[in-house]
Amino acid sequence: MKRLFPSTLAVLTVSVLVTGGVDAKTFELNGKTYDPGKVISDSEADGTLTKEQASQFREDEKKIADKEKKDRDKKGGKLSRNEEKGLAKKLDDLMKRIDKVRTAKADNSQRNVGDQRKEARTPDKQSQDKNDIKMLGSIRRKLMGDKSLSTNAKNVKVISNKGEITLRGPVDTADEKAKVEAAVSSVAGNAKVQSELEVLKK
Repeated sequence: MKRLFPSTLAVLTVSVLVTGGVDAKTFELNGKTYDPGKVISDSEADGTLTKEQASQFREDEKKIADKEKKDRDKKGGKLSRNEEKGLAKKLDDLMKRIDKVRTAKADNSQRNVGDQRKEARTPDKQSQDKNDIKMLGSIRRKLMGDKSLSTNAKNVKVISNKGEITLRGPVDTADEKAKVEAAVSSVAGNAKVQSELEVLKK
């Protein structure tokens, strides 16, 4: 899978170009344009980030941008060398996390089991009923908010259809499989949860 940005950043100078509104920040590090907003939008468009994941990464990006603006305002628009390095590290970490999720998403697409069976409920059969959509969002937030889960576990396929929840995809361990199933069940309430999760490390 082709990465959309370098994995490391050399920092000598840092400047910020504002090309539009609050969400249109373009960072320039050592002469290189660095646009996390565009990467997030492109990744959401090509399906390697879900809407919920993209929203979370945008919140993280905004926190970085707000902190950078606050530091600049205190010092007449300038940052110290240490602040420049700190900004670059935060941006680099954000991009690495985005890349990690995108890579895991691609791996999940290749590894998911059972999709070729005629009876399998594949992602395109996600119900558009407002209650099913609401349930899907609640489950996604629950999984993404659990810092103990691996990237694989946070990105398992979740399908909510007529009160039935189907889970499909790889997780790292049997314990993690149980944790994902328990987390989903805690949100699902009376809905039936069908797990087709695959354990990578047995």
